[in-house]
Parts: sequence; C-alpha cells; structure tokens
Amino acid sequence: MIAILVFDLAKVEINSRQFDVPLQNDLLGSAFEKLGQDKRVKVLSALSLLTPSQKEHFDLIRTTRKKYLHLWSSAHDNLSEDDKSCYSAALALVSEQIGGIADGGHFNVPAKLSAYLVERGVIESLPSGG
Repeated sequence: MIAILVFDLAKVEINSRQFDVPLQNDLLGSAFEKLGQDKRVKVLSALSLLTPSQKEHFDLIRTTRKKYLHLWSSAHDNLSEDDKSCYSAALALVSEQIGGIADGGHFNVPAKLSAYLVERGVIESLPSGG
C-alpha cells in the first residue's frame, strides 16, 4: 500500500500527460495498483521516486514475505529476526510518507499527503503547519 501511496502522491506525468490508468495499462501492461510488488518497486525506482534506502526496505519486506509465504522448504530459524527487520523497514517507509510526531507533540502531516487526502474527500483540510 505504501508503494501505491508513493506513486499516487507523485502525480507522475509522461510527456506532459498524466500517468493515468489507461496510460499505465499501455506502458506497464496493467494499472500500477495491480502490478506485483517487485514490478511496482522497479517502476518507482525507474521514476526516481525512491531513495536507495527506501528501495532496500521494499526489497527486504518482499523477499522476506516471499520466503515465509511461498517457499515450503524455507527454514523458520530466523523468524524473529526477520520479523523485526521487516517491521523496522515498514515503519521507516510509512513514517517517511505519512509524517510523524513533531516538536510539541502534534502530528506533522506532509503537505503532499494532506492535499491527497483533501482531493479524495477523506478530510476537508488540515490546519497550517500539519
């Protein structure tokens, strides 16, 4: 879901045309949202929407999930460590997109996310400063 949020917040344009679902279908073979996670991360990376660290976080989560959910022969010896690593990676990805607690204890919402939520009718608006 964070990969989809990153894509939506970016409001990607190609040749001055919004990268909407019909164009996604033409260029990617399906809507971005319907791509597998590996392909989503490759698209985000190709569009320079991820830092190397963010790409590593996405890759860690995907490969670890695959190991436990899709490979019957995979040992579960490192389950606890893998769980902690995936949680930390997910926390880093989420906090970079949705903001966090700022000085004074208020929640600081990035302007892009605030505008995205207003556009979709989730909120009316946020007070200035988050």
